[in-house]
Amino acid sequence: MEYIHSVSQTKVVDVYIVDDTGIRAVEERWQQFDAGQPLDVQCVRDGFFVKKLNVSLGKSWCYWFIPINRAKVLVDRNVVFVQPAEEGVLRLEVKQIPLILYCWQGVLSHA
Repeated sequence: MEYIHSVSQTKVVDVYIVDDTGIRAVEERWQQFDAGQPLDVQCVRDGFFVKKLNVSLGKSWCYWFIPINRAKVLVDRNVVFVQPAEEGVLRLEVKQIPLILYCWQGVLSHA
C-alpha cells in the first residue's frame, strides 16, 4: 500500500503478505521523520528509510484516510484500489472463496 503522509507530504509504503493465515505487515518505508513515523530505522534504500516487520494483523485490517493521502493498494505491483476523493476507511480482509470462483476470476482477468 502506498500513501502520502499527511504531515510531511512524502510517500509512505507499507508492505504486507497475505495468505490463508491472514495479513502480516513485513516492511514499512518512509521518506521523512514526522508525526507517527518510526524512529528505529534498519536501513536506507532508494531514498526511503526502511523498517522490517513481522506483525500479524489477523484476518482484517482497517485504515482511515483523508483526501490528501491519495492511498493506493497494489497487488504484485498492479494497482487494485485508488482512494476516492473523500475521506473514509479502507478495510482489507482475507476471505476464502470457492476454487471454481477463483479460477473463473483468473479467466476473466486474462480475457
